[in-house]
Amino acid sequence: MYTIELALKDESIIGKTLDLGRRIELMSMDRHCGDISLGLYRRDVDGVAGVLVHTYKSVAQAKQRVEFITRALIEIVGLERVADAPGWLGFPCRSFHERGLKRAFLEVCKLDTGTAFATKPLSVFDKKAGCRLTAVHTGG
Repeated sequence: MYTIELALKDESIIGKTLDLGRRIELMSMDRHCGDISLGLYRRDVDGVAGVLVHTYKSVAQAKQRVEFITRALIEIVGLERVADAPGWLGFPCRSFHERGLKRAFLEVCKLDTGTAFATKPLSVFDKKAGCRLTAVHTGG
C-alpha cells in the first residue's frame, strides 16, 4: 500500500492511499508523456495474479498513456482483461510470468503513444550466444 501526499494551493496536505498491490516494475521517466512515472503493479484478482498499469499523474495525457500501454500489453504480449476488475490484466494460462512481463512492460513503454502495434518475430540473432534463437510453442 502506498500513501501519496498532495499539496494544495493553501499548502495543506491531503493523504491518498491506494491499494494497488506490489509494484513489480517502474518506468521512472516516460519520455513520451512529459517524464511521468508509470508503474506495473501486481495483486491477486479472484485467485489469479493480475497486473495494472498506473500513474499518479492526473492529467488527460497521462490517462491516455496508461490506456495505450494497457492496450499494448494486450495486443503485443497477449494479456487479457480480468473480468470484474477494470484495468487489471492477466495471462490467459492463469500463471504468472513476472520476468518476461517486466521486460515486455519496459519495451512497450519505449513506444510512442499512438504507434501501430506489431508483434516481433519469433526468431532473432543473439550476440552473446553467437547464433539465431527461435521461440517454439511446445504446448501447455
